[in-house]
Amino acid sequence: MDIWKYSRGEWAESVFDWPDLMDFEDALQRNGYSRGAAINFPEDGDFIEVYPKLGTEGIAPCMVAVCLDASSNDFIQTDDLPSLIMLLKDLAPIVSAYETGVMSELAQKSFRIWHGHSHRLICQECDPIGYEQLQKARSARKRGKQ
Repeated sequence: MDIWKYSRGEWAESVFDWPDLMDFEDALQRNGYSRGAAINFPEDGDFIEVYPKLGTEGIAPCMVAVCLDASSNDFIQTDDLPSLIMLLKDLAPIVSAYETGVMSELAQKSFRIWHGHSHRLICQECDPIGYEQLQKARSARKRGKQ
């Protein structure tokens, strides 16, 4: 576990006060943060959570908890909204890749349920034109082998 400070694209070590053996929630409160919004990846236990500083308007400054391997957390402090937005922009491809994978898997499973075969197989019912082209290609290959 590491704690970093991110300020408008610049990285530094954080001075977050987290005594040994103190629970994360307690350390957040000790440093003036509250529980905030979360982006959770429920299938693998990964998450990104944003904890705003108490007594400030909006969500910045804040602490961002990032867990992308389901076993360890990294924490990033941001001091202002531009820094938070830059950080979230940098993390967006990770979230997008995960969501794209989930949607692709769902589409593949749905296709298999509706059609009874993999989305990669061509059948006459699902893709008549593709099926006809496949049959022609197979016939041409057979003629070439004889």
